[in-house]
Amino acid sequence: MKTYGPDHLKIEQMHSTKADADAAGHSHYFTGEPCRHGHIAPKRVKGWPCVECARLAYEKKAPRHRRPREIISEQERLLRRKAYLVNYWKKNKEWLSEKHREYYQKNREREALKDKARYEKNKESIRKKKKEYYEKNRESLIKRQREYRKNNKEKIREQKRAYYWKKKGQPGRTKK
Repeated sequence: MKTYGPDHLKIEQMHSTKADADAAGHSHYFTGEPCRHGHIAPKRVKGWPCVECARLAYEKKAPRHRRPREIISEQERLLRRKAYLVNYWKKNKEWLSEKHREYYQKNREREALKDKARYEKNKESIRKKKKEYYEKNRESLIKRQREYRKNNKEKIREQKRAYYWKKKGQPGRTKK
């Protein structure tokens, strides 16, 4: 048999009026009469008219996250997780970016090995994407390259000199 409230009272043990139940410190009472919606069920001293009305209202308004876990599909759970992570990233973007930069700087060699392995594993798709990107944005990339060369003539000249002397077999020597 079902019990109600923190005192675990059965219907036979409940008071028949609200005032008596409240005076006794109980949370429920039972009159045996239907509520205004027609349910014959125990009523709460405070709040809802009857337990059945409260149950129906909860089922109707209960948010999806309160459903039992087995009802939620794996796909829906993954979508929720993804949405949570996207929102978390948006709220904490600067902090997360800074932490990522710090970690990458501390673990450069390890991360370089990971990057190299990732590239080797996906070499064809990466090359294909780069080629498509270049074809799509060719004019703007060429324009950017020309501007860089125009603004950094001395830097490029030094790089060419260092490369030349390295090939000649005299590393570190630059001509002035």
